[in-house]
Amino acid sequence: MAGRGPAPEDRAADGGSFDVLPAEGYAGKVPKLGAGYRVSDGHHERRVRFLAATRDWYADWSTSPQASRFTATDWRRLRMIAPLVDRYLRSSAKDLAAEIRLQEALLGATAADRLRLRWKVAEPVAPLEGESPRAARRQRLRSVA
Repeated sequence: MAGRGPAPEDRAADGGSFDVLPAEGYAGKVPKLGAGYRVSDGHHERRVRFLAATRDWYADWSTSPQASRFTATDWRRLRMIAPLVDRYLRSSAKDLAAEIRLQEALLGATAADRLRLRWKVAEPVAPLEGESPRAARRQRLRSVA
């Protein structure tokens, strides 16, 4: 496939470095998604509430390793995509799937997208024996702050 520059393995060979994303994901402030979105048929406008699955999609992105690199414009893009995701979940329309795929690629959705962005997710740190994963994550976050 025609690409955007040299293949990832060629970049690594030329000494290129990757930005390492936290394996535990993003734990910072997340902009609210909102209750829903407006739909118009040209004559009437109505408000549609987001499905629980759409809220789950937003929550997944909000706590993903990629979100640790989001700026205000990335969060805005994610909120703009949410109505498309919601409509797709209601209809499975192929044109919506294609647009969502394109928009998510820009945010680093897949391993190939992250290679293109030169992002690498860190290896997860295993909790100490007897320590819960949540406690281990809290301790790592405290030590970084």
